[in-house]
Amino acid sequence: MCLGVMCSVWANWGPSFLPPGTPRGLIISILLVSGWPSEMFVMVLKELGDHFKLDEHLTWDHQISHVYRKLISGNFVLNRCKNVLPINVRRLIYNSLIQSHLEYGVLAWGSSKNKLITSINKMQKRCIRNLVSGNWLSHTDPLFGKLNILKFKDIFDVNSKIFMHKYFNSQLPESFNNMFTPFAAPNRTKNFILEKPRNKRLDTFPKAFLPKSWNALSLDHKNTISHSSFKKYIREDLINEYNEFTCNNNNCFSCTI
Repeated sequence: MCLGVMCSVWANWGPSFLPPGTPRGLIISILLVSGWPSEMFVMVLKELGDHFKLDEHLTWDHQISHVYRKLISGNFVLNRCKNVLPINVRRLIYNSLIQSHLEYGVLAWGSSKNKLITSINKMQKRCIRNLVSGNWLSHTDPLFGKLNILKFKDIFDVNSKIFMHKYFNSQLPESFNNMFTPFAAPNRTKNFILEKPRNKRLDTFPKAFLPKSWNALSLDHKNTISHSSFKKYIREDLINEYNEFTCNNNNCFSCTI
């Protein structure tokens, strides 16, 4: 069914008459072309929002707010059980109620310029402190390193690099072919050309930030063929940075606790 016909069907009878399994992106395109009112647009997006939360402006504000609320709920559970359950059980709770929401679809919304992203970073630190029954002001870098858990910003960065590693080694679906342009041969650095976005807002789109993430890697990492080894190496680099954390503030209250 062509887009024009689908728009006509949507405008007259709504989404129930579209073929089963119609891609979400195509449905959004139909909404825009059909000129539906914004309130109807929001209603349909909520119906489609079992996995992601979008608003009528196609921003990720609802999704980020949804993740933040999930972290608050998970932190409450950890706080209540930190003096009752052993650390291995609390770790399972963290992975189930917090880690899963931080990782799900993070490439789509993790680069958004939303103020709640900062709140998510802070809330994750609270969760880590409750996970280890630590003081509410203690430094979290050593805790992340000890638990072998990545910070949210690093979860996003690792997923970006893993995506590009799969792209570079042709392990992604064909729909991603020719998405990025490599440097002219001989491309000894194995980098991709960074296209300048026409709008600053486009800097937060995968087309812009994914090649930047890949270009920042060392050549040794880029030459790693095994997907599992590549993931292991970049995780180890970050965990080692956490473990090497030193506080340079002589009057740091957290260090005196």
